[in-house]
Amino acid sequence: MNEIAWGELIFTFLTCYVCYKFGEHIALLKITKALIDNPKEVEKLVNLARKEKESNSEELDIPDPLRVERHGSQIYLYNEKTGEFLAQGLTLQEALDNTEKRYPNKQFKGYLSKEEADRLGVSVK
Repeated sequence: MNEIAWGELIFTFLTCYVCYKFGEHIALLKITKALIDNPKEVEKLVNLARKEKESNSEELDIPDPLRVERHGSQIYLYNEKTGEFLAQGLTLQEALDNTEKRYPNKQFKGYLSKEEADRLGVSVK
């Protein structure tokens, strides 16, 4: 009585899988029919979903990555994604402070390895 009925177990698994695939197929057919019948309505829904996604990512306020360069005695900071110049200073801390002054409501992030700091001649705490 405690033996596993492998046949029943396999039948149950196959039944669940077939039902899942059937439901997936029906959903795709409904989406396709809606797209054919009302393409403008579907386009509106897609645009609404894109706007919602964009507004959610803006609310997160993900910090932009920094790029650090040394030219002569000055340290320059750039937005890694856009290449935009952010600020400069004689030290890394001064450059970071100047960036914060220029962009008070914006967050930036960066990682400077010891090797990179040594190459740039900056001290990292």
